Amino acid sequence: MNKFLVSAVITTYKRKVEHLKKAIESVLKQTYDNIEILVIDDNEKDSIYSVEIQNEIEWNERLIYISCNGNKGACYARNLGIKNAKGYYIGFLDDDDEWKKDKIQMQVDAFSDGVGLVSVRGTVYNCDTNIQTPYFANVPCKEYVTTSDLLQQDYIGSTSQPLLLKEALVRCGGFTVGLPARQDYDMWIRISKEYKIRCLDEDLFIYNRHSGDQITKHPEKAMAGYEYIYKTNKKELQELPSAKDDILSKIMWYAKQCSWITYLKYTLIRIPYQIIKKSGNIYGKRTGKNTQK
Repeated sequence: MNKFLVSAVITTYKRKVEHLKKAIESVLKQTYDNIEILVIDDNEKDSIYSVEIQNEIEWNERLIYISCNGNKGACYARNLGIKNAKGYYIGFLDDDDEWKKDKIQMQVDAFSDGVGLVSVRGTVYNCDTNIQTPYFANVPCKEYVTTSDLLQQDYIGSTSQPLLLKEALVRCGGFTVGLPARQDYDMWIRISKEYKIRCLDEDLFIYNRHSGDQITKHPEKAMAGYEYIYKTNKKELQELPSAKDDILSKIMWYAKQCSWITYLKYTLIRIPYQIIKKSGNIYGKRTGKNTQK
């Protein structure tokens, strides 16, 4: 039986300690028991959040506390977790999300040669209305996902979903510090260029939605995130006019809310790809390490 150590990296910032406790508890309840838990504190030192974490969490030998020594951002915190993780596999968990008890066991069992990431489906729980809906309700599950697939559609989702080889995260350079949005999407695309990606059609995590800070309330961040994806994947997108058109349309949608100059710029860039799309030759070549269907 595969009993490699799994490192669960929980990054936390300005979150009520009650939510963090639930996230930790969901990891402690995993049926796969060879797990270490790294709590990465991204709060300002001596802040009320930091004090509560250190005083109100019931620490044990499976829990490791690491401070970022001030707010450095989610990508820095996750990279700090990668650096300190001893596991063969790494799973990230947002401080207000939860893993269902069989998640890690099913993901570990799904790894095979060449696979660097195994993702799962989940449930969105609206904490204000108590309504549950499927996470990725309108996104089909593909068992194997290529770079081409990802550029067309993010099939992986949030950082709380996949389990990854630590080797893959290190080899691909970790998360891009300073990127204001779509850091996870950027990471998945880079991994897909070096490893196979597998997705399980299993509901194994809970995304708790609160009425708080959401990226849709900051269109300039979302615009910058998609611009980065566009600029760093130009070679692949050149062969995928449909994907290029879709990403350009996303940039334009957010730019229309915050920057008319950027909106007009990408409107001009998009024109030839709309023409290609209308011609019917929209898919282009498949790229990426994973070519299985």
